[in-house]
Amino acid sequence: MSTKQKILIVDDELWAALDMEWVVQTLGHEVVGPVATAEKAIELAGSRRPDLVLMDIRLANDSDGVAVDIPSLFVSAHVDPTMRSRAAAARPLGFIEKPFSPESVAIAIVAALNSDVS
Repeated sequence: MSTKQKILIVDDELWAALDMEWVVQTLGHEVVGPVATAEKAIELAGSRRPDLVLMDIRLANDSDGVAVDIPSLFVSAHVDPTMRSRAAAARPLGFIEKPFSPESVAIAIVAALNSDVS
């Protein structure tokens, strides 16, 4: 997909959010956020209408990225079978496991933006 897309970054870990922001900008897309809580993610998604959301599963203020109910590409260090099953029920656009490489984030973003699911 060659057009500039809006990508919302939801992560309460500053360095992870900055790394994802760098990848999004390198791919030529617009960064929305970053935000650190589910509440802020819902608010920003409603006002900015992002094309894709990079959503951490465990967020600040004990909020939960899975419960946000926005089609997302999940990013998490918590990939135990229980969490993976719970997250899979939300029908994510994919998973990025932390720690991640810039390449793995870029590949996941391109795949999600090129999928038929929006």
